[in-house]
Amino acid sequence: MTATQQPGDATKTFSFGESVPVLSQREVFDINEIGSIKASLLAMNDWAGEEIIRFNPYKLAAGTEQASQSDQLR
Repeated sequence: MTATQQPGDATKTFSFGESVPVLSQREVFDINEIGSIKASLLAMNDWAGEEIIRFNPYKLAAGTEQASQSDQLR
């Protein structure tokens, strides 16, 4: 298990036997959706000439568990 992988996350094994974690839905959403919003907001730093906006790296909160399939269907 890697540092970003949570218990129960899926992994994919390639033909060379290398086990690679599959990104969770939360990580994919952060990369694809939130990442572009962050980039737009960070452009304000260039406009202002100083750092006025800063973001912490994405980290799943401790104790947060992924919803079961039945919870996701509600």
